[in-house]
Amino acid sequence: MHFLPQGWQDAAWTYGAITRLRAIQSAEALLRLSFAYAWNDWSLRTTAALARRIGLADISDVAVLKRLRHASAWLGFILDQWFRSQGIGTALKSRFRLVLTDGSTIQRPGSQGTTWRLHAQWNLGTGRWEHVELTDAHGAESLTRLRLRPDDVVLADRHDAKPPALAQCCQVKDAPPGIPMSSMINVHPPDQMAYRTTRYR
Repeated sequence: MHFLPQGWQDAAWTYGAITRLRAIQSAEALLRLSFAYAWNDWSLRTTAALARRIGLADISDVAVLKRLRHASAWLGFILDQWFRSQGIGTALKSRFRLVLTDGSTIQRPGSQGTTWRLHAQWNLGTGRWEHVELTDAHGAESLTRLRLRPDDVVLADRHDAKPPALAQCCQVKDAPPGIPMSSMINVHPPDQMAYRTTRYR
């Protein structure tokens, strides 16, 4: 925990992440619980089971959810202070707009498969949803659903990196030296890819 900013434990009380010591006995326990849930991508039930097993907290999955919901401002404080300690400002003052996109499925009660698909676009700078689209089960995720502007930076899942969609929505610029543009969009990319867009059709 040496990398955490000074006063991070007291800040848990200040920001309302902890209001009393019951199931979770310390700010460190709450932070470890948050790491376990976020880093491992576990369900709330699995996170609660681990916490009980290792003696971190005797807590239910519903209680884990409540704790995490109340910890968001505190975790934001920790990140903000850490970025500042590294000389990295957290205010997004740039001509580039950072756009996050992802999709999810919705099942009607009793359905054996996907009923609808939800496609969403999030502006990281403003912290707001900028576009949400609901389609039937046949509506595939695609970068072409985004509402983009020149010089946007898009963060998307690797399965969205399909040459036809990339060719339609943006022209990739400033490729690393020695890497052909065709290889950038045809090889298996990392889990997340960012593109600087300069022109749209």
